[in-house]
Amino acid sequence: MSTNAISQKFEEVLESFGPNTSYVWDVLQQYIDDPNSVNETWQQLFAEVVASGSLDLPKKSEPKNTTVSNEKFEK
Repeated sequence: MSTNAISQKFEEVLESFGPNTSYVWDVLQQYIDDPNSVNETWQQLFAEVVASGSLDLPKKSEPKNTTVSNEKFEK
């Protein structure tokens, strides 16, 4: 997620966590990938932040095809 998607207000909220800011940032990244993968309390916090317009989450794109050809491995 680019920092352009984060409002000044949300940056201030992140900074309010002091030395735990990087932890909160990691939890936010995890929430962006899969909201159900974080604790319910974090889900509620981030959902409120998104609803307030302080955070604009990126739209999820279609998953890329990650199929690996067996040709390289067959000898």
